[in-house]
Amino acid sequence: MRKFLFILLCVSVSFLYAQQKYSISQDEAWKIVSEEVLNNKIEGINVYVSNCPAKNIIRTIAGEEISSDTDSWFFFIDDMPMESWEHPCRYVFVNSTKGQLTVINKRTPPMLSTMKNIVTHKVRHSDETQFNLSPDFFNQKGMKNSMSIGNNYAVIINGGIDAQYNHERYWNHCSAVYQTLVYLYGVPKSHIYVLMSDGTDPAADMHMISGLYQSSPLDLDGDGLADIQYAATRANIASVFNTLSNTLTSNDNLFVFTTDHGGQTSGQQSYLCLWNYETLYDYEFANYISQVNANNINLCLVQCHSGGFIDNLTGNNIVVSTSCRYDENAYAMDDLRYSEFLYYWVSAVAGETPDGIIVNADSDNNGFVSIREAFEYASANDTQNEHPQYLSRPSNLGLEIIATGSDINISGPTIPCSQETYQVENLPSGCTVNWTWAGSGLTVDSIPILVEPYYSTNNYLKLNRSNLSYAKGVITANIQQSGATIGTLTKTIDTGAYFYGTWYQGSATASTLACGASYNITDGSSVVLQSADFMDATATYTSNDLLLLGGLSHSGNTISFTPIASLINPMGLNAIDPDGLGNSVTIHVKNTTTCETFKFTFTILTHPTSGTLNLNINSSGSEYTFSLDDSQPGESNYRASATEILGDGQTWNLEIVELESGEAVYNEQSEKRSITVNMSSQKSGIYVVVARIGNKTVATQKIAITNQ
Repeated sequence: MRKFLFILLCVSVSFLYAQQKYSISQDEAWKIVSEEVLNNKIEGINVYVSNCPAKNIIRTIAGEEISSDTDSWFFFIDDMPMESWEHPCRYVFVNSTKGQLTVINKRTPPMLSTMKNIVTHKVRHSDETQFNLSPDFFNQKGMKNSMSIGNNYAVIINGGIDAQYNHERYWNHCSAVYQTLVYLYGVPKSHIYVLMSDGTDPAADMHMISGLYQSSPLDLDGDGLADIQYAATRANIASVFNTLSNTLTSNDNLFVFTTDHGGQTSGQQSYLCLWNYETLYDYEFANYISQVNANNINLCLVQCHSGGFIDNLTGNNIVVSTSCRYDENAYAMDDLRYSEFLYYWVSAVAGETPDGIIVNADSDNNGFVSIREAFEYASANDTQNEHPQYLSRPSNLGLEIIATGSDINISGPTIPCSQETYQVENLPSGCTVNWTWAGSGLTVDSIPILVEPYYSTNNYLKLNRSNLSYAKGVITANIQQSGATIGTLTKTIDTGAYFYGTWYQGSATASTLACGASYNITDGSSVVLQSADFMDATATYTSNDLLLLGGLSHSGNTISFTPIASLINPMGLNAIDPDGLGNSVTIHVKNTTTCETFKFTFTILTHPTSGTLNLNINSSGSEYTFSLDDSQPGESNYRASATEILGDGQTWNLEIVELESGEAVYNEQSEKRSITVNMSSQKSGIYVVVARIGNKTVATQKIAITNQ
């Protein structure tokens, strides 16, 4: 009993102590803030409060630490919830015992993981859908990619800070830009590097418009495949740009898009917020850009204070579009689905808003929308308190980089087979084309592709490709109007790598196979040719007299054939050199993808000389009798007799093969010295008769069959 009373007394004392220490409740503290700080006006703001009073140590997203001297309720007031950070906000501390107020004006928010939201800005409901820029969308509008496909690269960065501040609209931004890059610009997905908040981590990292949280969907274009590769951290950004600096050349183009929050330290020095409270300063970003060797670099930066990045970007061949000045914030639209500038920029490029309103940003009516025109349209339609910024160095580059056009493209194959003609389709009226060719890695011929415009001002380019030459490079069409370049189109030419192959016969070690070379072989065992260039190829052969048993076999990267013995002193048709040196076959291979053609010649140098018999042939109508004879007309040299070779009870094999196809039409073993065959069912042509004892060829002969 005494123990129970003691416990009860302790609890009562603790309760009285707590009641005395925290005499100001959370509701009472909020009333003080509402009346004395906000004047009871809570429209258009967000307010958060700490869960319990304490000597708060508040860490901001910029890494600052702010603390109260006494136990206090902490209120965070976001005065501009439609803007991304940085922007004006207030930190309010209410002393938990006396109710005293401390108000600190700030521009960066605190970490809100231990705070609850008590006032939420009302978001305007919108029936407008999100951008869905599928291939069908652009096909229905008659729009085609007007930039080169293979040589475009892109980087998309959304830092997000943390789950609280990583708003849904930032994912929407990245999705719309990604779809534009893939389905309009034609950038290969393998060339796009996406760094988004926590990357592929399945944890909830995105603050939805509904107020709920979820993990950022990895699929940005709705095809069911993951597009987000990396978390938006300093280390990953450094790694991606290191890869780009080692990959891109002056034939390549780079597009970089950044979104989420940004800040300003002093003057024009700005930074981009990354995941987990990291930051990337403007001078650091500019250093990464300067390390990339590209034909042109196009930057679209839509975070707060993004204009502060411009003064650090000192390189040439660069275009920069930002949503605001260095000292301004970037605003969201009323429904929080997109930032205003980005919404109109994508609409200008796509030619349509998400709800189907047609957009025509082609202000000069030349048939396509340039990057500068996309910027001007977005800037003119941006109604928020922000001033988009633009830089083009040189000044006309923003006009040359085409964002979109109505079916404007370079026609003609990416792999020229012989002489090809290229043309800019749907060239705007009054425009001319200046063509250039820039090639690299051309060592087989000094100039394997020759540029030959029909006329200097005409819209045609003719390329001549010499036989077996290799070419890789970029065709550029500078579209000019009144002497000024107003658009640039490119097309990549790549005829593949140089030929490399090997060959061997029987169990021999493989040797190098070279185009146009001749090789010596022996009869009997199979000859095998192998090369990656035989994939997607067709193989044919022409033969002087060498018979390929069964013709050519071609599967994947392998071509093989089995030569039979030289035709020794054939009687009648097509007599050949008796030493067999004329027995050869030439194999032609044409790669249907690259148009490469290859030629290889194989010749049998030896033929059987010992123990070879004569094959006698007698015919009566369609019946042919074949017999082995140990005498050779006109020869006095001794030859082994048929009886000596066969022996008692031995068999010999007779095979008849059509010369053109290499197909065996007759095959029989016999103990008799003669075999009679009816050839009436065979088509007219040249046939080769082969006599074998065991695995040894002892006689060959040609016959001509003529059937009515």
